[in-house]
Amino acid sequence: MTKYMQKLLIVLTASIFIISCGEKIPVKEMTLAKMEISNAISVMAKKYAPQEIDEAEKKLIESHDFIKQDALDKSKDSAVASQKKAKEAYEKSIPLLAKDTLDIAEQSLDQAEALYAEVLAESEYKQAEETFTKAGELYEQKSYYQCYEKSVEADQMAKEARNVSIGKKEILNKSIAEVKAVLAEAEKYNASTIAKENMDIANENLIIAEESYRTLELKKGFMAVETAGINADEAYLTALKETASGKIESAEKLYSEAEQSEGAEAAKDELNASKEALTQSKSLFEDAKYKESISSSEESERLSDYVLGSMSRSAKEKIASAEGMYVQAKNSAGAAIAVNKLNEAGAALDLSKSLYKESRYKASISTAEESERLSRIVIDTKAKDDKAADVEKIPAAGKGSADIFSDEYFTYKVRYIPERRDCLWRIAEKYYSNPFYWPYIYKANKDKIYNPDLIWPDMLLKVPKLQKSGVQEEKKQASPVAAPVGGKVEEKSAPVQEESRETEAEEDNGPAAVIERVKEESAIDQDEAEEAVSESDDSETETAEDEADEEAAASEETNSEEND
Repeated sequence: MTKYMQKLLIVLTASIFIISCGEKIPVKEMTLAKMEISNAISVMAKKYAPQEIDEAEKKLIESHDFIKQDALDKSKDSAVASQKKAKEAYEKSIPLLAKDTLDIAEQSLDQAEALYAEVLAESEYKQAEETFTKAGELYEQKSYYQCYEKSVEADQMAKEARNVSIGKKEILNKSIAEVKAVLAEAEKYNASTIAKENMDIANENLIIAEESYRTLELKKGFMAVETAGINADEAYLTALKETASGKIESAEKLYSEAEQSEGAEAAKDELNASKEALTQSKSLFEDAKYKESISSSEESERLSDYVLGSMSRSAKEKIASAEGMYVQAKNSAGAAIAVNKLNEAGAALDLSKSLYKESRYKASISTAEESERLSRIVIDTKAKDDKAADVEKIPAAGKGSADIFSDEYFTYKVRYIPERRDCLWRIAEKYYSNPFYWPYIYKANKDKIYNPDLIWPDMLLKVPKLQKSGVQEEKKQASPVAAPVGGKVEEKSAPVQEESRETEAEEDNGPAAVIERVKEESAIDQDEAEEAVSESDDSETETAEDEADEEAAASEETNSEEND
């Protein structure tokens, strides 16, 4: 109520008391005018009908002035005129007020919708929307005041829905973060190349969503993040499937290489496991379990790599073993005697390392083993002075024993027979029917045998032939000579190896010499070198066997003559 109206009421009240004893005052008309003015003002008549409400107020003041002048009839007329103008102001204002309030409620609903209230504040937004619809219906029915009231209610509800949505804006921020995580995962599988279009759409909408979050356009932000999420998921799935397919193809190729590699035999279990993992990967791919399929393919690749590298590891270990053996041989007492063998062991070791660097692991292992074999010969060889002393200690075979041997020799090829191993003792027994003659075979082969306890398979020995006269007497007078303590053939089957060679032709046929030539002539493949070694051994063996057959026949003839 304005100050003017308050003043008017005071004046009216006072007038009633002053003139209550006189003629009848138009109290009723003045009261009704006042009420109409209040109603008009309540519907914002000052804004929508300013002339009418001002006229109504003036008429009411005029009615009061007429009372003071005792012009009661004129006072009554002014009060009635005030009431009429106030009513006009009300009727003019109420439709405009209802329309404006309805528009305000609509704006509040739009704001709530922009904040995604239909989702984030579903209940509050739905009530506001229903109330707004009712207000619109009342406006159409020209129930303006009821429309005004409903519009106010709808506006309040819409604002409540908006506030609830704002309180949940972090949901949008969280959704943005989730989409970013999917895009990052997709990028691990090269999605920017495999699913470029989806990735571009997702990134563009993420930018919109982030901007909408800052400006509180939550609906726009949620719609953008939803679009981004759909495209991010599609990009991830496409890239994942493509990657899984490529992994299977890669694993198959690597498995094929491993299957045909030198390490396939050495790592059978790993090769089989690789095949199983590859089969499982294909099955998982068919079930659309692409991530699991990728893991299985990677396991298959890991195992195949192991197979491919098994020969490398074996070669490396064998080289280390050969190096240790070579150092031991180099520091042994036999190094001063078996110089050639030590040099050959070192050359084979160097060649093994060279082959390893060329990734020829099988040949590297074979050559390292040859180096070990040669180093063992050096280690097992006694020092020269010790051997001379041992030879001097060998007892004489009998009186004039040196005279019973001629200058001719049989050639005997040492055999490897596990159940009855060759030794100097048995060879002497075979040729002389007297095992105590073994020292003479040893002395005849001092260039080959450095330790009478050690002779090797395929070794060619000179066996002195007996003279025809004095044989029986020598046999009778022969004194016992201890057999070599370890005079047995070493249990390893090795090519013919002699500690020293008398002719250049013999040196060229030895396996160590062949390997040395392979080293010097790098154009020859290691496999060809090994084949050359094998052929050299076969040729030497065939020659030795022929000679042994001839000498065995000669031995039988000699024995026959001795018996006669």
